[in-house]
Amino acid sequence: MGFVTIRDVAARAGVSVSTVSRALNGTGPVSHQTYDQVQRSIKELDYVPDSRARSIRAVDSNVVGLIVHDIRNPFYANLVYFVQNEFLASGYSTFIGSFSRDKQNLNAYLQSMLQQRFDGALVVPSMERSEVIERMIDKDFPLVFIGKYPWRQDVAMARVNVRSAMETAVKTLYERGHRQIGYISGEILRSHPLQEREQLFRKIAGPIVGDDNLFVESTGFNQTACAPVIKRMLRVGVTAVLCGDADDAVTILEQSREMHVRVGVDLSLVSFDDSKVFRAFSPRISVIRQDEHELGSMAVKMLLKRMKGTSVNSAFVDAKFIDRESISVINR
Repeated sequence: MGFVTIRDVAARAGVSVSTVSRALNGTGPVSHQTYDQVQRSIKELDYVPDSRARSIRAVDSNVVGLIVHDIRNPFYANLVYFVQNEFLASGYSTFIGSFSRDKQNLNAYLQSMLQQRFDGALVVPSMERSEVIERMIDKDFPLVFIGKYPWRQDVAMARVNVRSAMETAVKTLYERGHRQIGYISGEILRSHPLQEREQLFRKIAGPIVGDDNLFVESTGFNQTACAPVIKRMLRVGVTAVLCGDADDAVTILEQSREMHVRVGVDLSLVSFDDSKVFRAFSPRISVIRQDEHELGSMAVKMLLKRMKGTSVNSAFVDAKFIDRESISVINR
């Protein structure tokens, strides 16, 4: 079912379009009985008033939405940059929202899209089920997820496949003599990708070095917690750490200097995402790189097809492991 219009409401209530408009906007006299009929019809049809016109929409808006977790994160900042350029080249302006993994913020952005009759949206979903997303799907609103939304499998997802890259990273560590490996999970309670990465790490690394030689830190990891975690890992023999989130890797780089722990010598490091910090740091940091340009371009193409009424399937781009100087060789 597509967008419900003011004309649909009028037909259900058995009144004219102008009467519905007066009832909605308070621009003229409407009897209590008619007002109740209009309100009942609005509820039955799940009508969302168009905040731009409050009337029948005859043309496309040429505006699409892009909603991400946190635009301060370099990965999402780069994704936003590439996506908006792709849409601009196709004649669309992009409304950008950063909801800070707060479902209420996400719902507010999505509700605004419905009210303003956007042509479609790319959404990085939250961990929680969203009732507004459910409404958008039921209304056949053109929608593509960037990442996993486990609550509905009937919407196309553009995702990154990290299995091969993570397997290569772990095998590289093992081949260079690392037998006890740490893993910093990040905020897994607020992120599907971080949860999946931790599970994948356990599944890949366990058979290679043994489950007893894995040291996974799944709790909060910040400036305060970083030093104790590093000390504990070094104390039990960890020689390499893989970070599921780039912010945690940056924290390790900051704290390691204060602790006089030499990255690439005393502690090898691999991180997700390839930021300028990792390329500028000495030694340069090995990374599991997710190509924001490739992912964004794929997602845009999927949504453009969806907005034309063409069904699309979920698709993946492969992450790549980039081997740099932050992985030392241990002689055993």
